[in-house]
Order: sequence, then structure tokens, then C-alpha cells
Amino acid sequence: MKSNLKGHTILIATNNPANTDFIDNTLKKEGYHFYFMKSGDEVFDKTKQLIPSLILIDSQLTDPDGMEICQNIRNSLISIQPLIAILTEPGDEFAKIAGYEAGADDCFHLPTRNRLLACKIHALINRICSDSSDQKADNTEIQIDRKRFVVIRNGHDIQFSRMEFEILDLMASRPDRVFSREQIMTIIWGTKSIVGKRTIDVHIRKIREKLGDSYIRTITGVGYTFNQ
Repeated sequence: MKSNLKGHTILIATNNPANTDFIDNTLKKEGYHFYFMKSGDEVFDKTKQLIPSLILIDSQLTDPDGMEICQNIRNSLISIQPLIAILTEPGDEFAKIAGYEAGADDCFHLPTRNRLLACKIHALINRICSDSSDQKADNTEIQIDRKRFVVIRNGHDIQFSRMEFEILDLMASRPDRVFSREQIMTIIWGTKSIVGKRTIDVHIRKIREKLGDSYIRTITGVGYTFNQ
């Protein structure tokens, strides 16, 4: 059931221990890359840092509440715009209405079964995967074979090291999105990584040597982006 998870980070904003345990157990089984946080400030800062694909926000959060968090992201982080889903209490129609009015893409209560939650999240992430796949097929002349860790260009296989492939796959999964060196390190190596920023530059240089300079563009002072 898993979609292509590279480059698709999920943020979960809740201070309910029961919800945290349930979501943690579900996402670990599915292999998603995710972070928990308990406040609107944390969500806002992490969104800028990691550029998540999906944010789950508990409607029961306060100061600010879940709707304010959603609205703040929509109004202030226009260049990022992840999918946002509001987690409501069962039967709370008012929270669903408020969530959609705040700019949420979906509003639903936590199901009682892990599998149903996994399917719901999978369907949301699949929106991005489908869009990204269409863009790659239409606008680039390379294909990324994730099973063999090979990139196919004009019918020819190009071999990459594991880290070169991971970086290229990450950026190609979100074409035209700018990734800072810190974001690349965090998403691929994790928050405890000891990899230096210069390591990213070296891998980017090697990717360019193999594919040419046209696919990865440097945004001075910010990071790198994949050219469609």
C-alpha cells in the first residue's frame, strides 16, 4: 500500500497522548517520515525547516487553536503550502466546517483502526505523488528506478551512489521546490546526522557530473532545486 515516500515528511500537531501513541504506531508500520509537536510555533518553524507534504493538526489544540495554526500556515507560508488535515472529535461538524474555512484540505476524526488511518494518509500523500509523477513524465527526460537505484536518461542507465541517488530522488519528488542543505540533511540522514553541509555540495557536484548541469539549479544563499 505504500506510496513513494521520498521527500514526503509528515508533521503531527497534538498534545493528546492517546492520539500520539495511535498515530506513532500507525506511521511507523507504514514507514513514513514524521515528527510530533505540541504547539503552533513548533508547527510553523518545522514547516519552514522541513517543507512537509502533509500536516495533521488536532482541532483540540489551544493557544493558538488548530484552526489558527492552519490559517497561519496558509497566509504566511504561501510558497510552501503543504496538504493540511484537521483531526476532529467524532461528530464535531462545527470543527470540520471551521477547518475547511481555515484552509484545510481535509477534516476527519481519528479512526479506531490503524489500517484505516494509514489508508487515509496514503490517499492524501498520493495526491502529491500523482502530481509529481505526471510532472516528471511530461517535463523531464530522465526516469528514476528506485528498485535498482539507477537513473535512466535517453534509454541509458546511469549509476549513482546511494547518497547521490537519495538526494536526486528527494529533489525530483518535489520539482521546483527549493531545498536548503539543512533540509536535505535532516530528511535523508535524520536530525542526529553528523554529515556536514559541504558533503551535500560534493554529492550535488557528482550528480551534475553524471546528468549535466541543467537538472539541479543552485539558489544562491538558499540551497538547491530540481529543474523540471
